[in-house]
Amino acid sequence: MKRILLLALAIVMGAGFAFAQTGEMKEHSNNRIWGDRAGYLNVGFVTQRVITDLSFSNINDVAKKSDLGVSLTSGKTYYLHKKPIANMVKIGMDWSWLDLNVVRYRTHYGFIPNDDGYEEYQAEAGMQFGTSVTVNPTHHLKVSAYFRVTPSYSARYDIGREHGYGNYVTMYNVGGAVAWKLLSLGVEYRDGKCAYKSFDGGYYEFGSKDDKLKTRGWRFYIGFRF
Repeated sequence: MKRILLLALAIVMGAGFAFAQTGEMKEHSNNRIWGDRAGYLNVGFVTQRVITDLSFSNINDVAKKSDLGVSLTSGKTYYLHKKPIANMVKIGMDWSWLDLNVVRYRTHYGFIPNDDGYEEYQAEAGMQFGTSVTVNPTHHLKVSAYFRVTPSYSARYDIGREHGYGNYVTMYNVGGAVAWKLLSLGVEYRDGKCAYKSFDGGYYEFGSKDDKLKTRGWRFYIGFRF
């Protein structure tokens, strides 16, 4: 009888130890999947255009389309709960402490014969704040969607006029990404409106703070999770 009790006790203790080990392995796996990959560094290709509010500026609408652009975003997702919902979904707050966007426009005016155009550059520097939903369907595969507000300073330099402009702008970013361990691929749409001020006084191009330029475009990026 004593042997039977000792054997039963050993089995119970062994099962408890195995269960604890399994729990620790799951906890470690969750930490690897969620905790160790919360940071991100995204390098992207940008395509965008600027559109003015003024109705008579259709020529500019066509002309101000970027032919080259790059972006750099770095930040971290802070998840709002430790355990995933349904063991696969987490909601988080995103903070990108660095968001850079630079594009080049090759400007052409249709009413000038044989116009080769001239270069104009636009750059934004700011931070992103927003919320995201991340789904982990299997292993280290994660699919996320997010919306972020990006307060920024935007600057433009017109080489043809040898003149610069700048002002504060609030950009809005909506996007998503697919990640596997270290690497991710993503796309986002960004939109904002700015009344550019000349660096030596006055407002951009049409001379009024109501003449705002809308920036709309897409980013396609490769990301690194850490």
